[in-house]
Formats: sequence, C-alpha cells, structure tokens
Amino acid sequence: MDGLMIGEVAKQGGVNLETIRYYEREGLIAKPPRSNAGYRAFPIDAVRRIRFIKQAQELAVLRKFFSSAKGHRGLFLRRQAERAKRRTSPDPVRHFRLTF
Repeated sequence: MDGLMIGEVAKQGGVNLETIRYYEREGLIAKPPRSNAGYRAFPIDAVRRIRFIKQAQELAVLRKFFSSAKGHRGLFLRRQAERAKRRTSPDPVRHFRLTF
C-alpha cells in the first residue's frame, strides 16, 4: 500500500487519531484514497500539513496571550529600552567594561 496509515500520520504529526478525523471533516486535510482493504492511504504531505496547522494554532494562542497582556508587553518593552540605553554608553571606558 502506498502512503501512510492514519496511526503513522498521527504519530508523525504529533496529534491523535481523532484530530486527524476532525481535520478531515473540517476540510483542513484532504480525505485520502482508500486501499482495497479499506484503509486510508495518506500522502506524506498530510504530515507536513498537520504540523503546519498545529504551528498556526500555537501562534494564535500566543497572539491571544500577547493581546490580552498589553500592559505587561509595554512594561517589557520599556525594560528592554532601558537595558539598551545602559549598553550604549558614550563613555568608552564604561563601554569597554560592559562588553568584556
């Protein structure tokens, strides 16, 4: 049989079998052809697509986190700016001590 069975796709994609079936139902991955015995024969590209979907989900979670923590992000950026100012000193002796 050419292609991967659903268990292999799930394992390589880092998801469970129900996730694969859900992605099929939602149209996120194409329904693969079936073998003569009735098994799904997923192409190798299905694993890449599943990994892509997972990464997109993780990015969405991070985006939601950062948008809900705007105050914390501002504080973080201010601290980063202060550190950068301290690192870029016009005094060459102080600069030398900071870099070594």
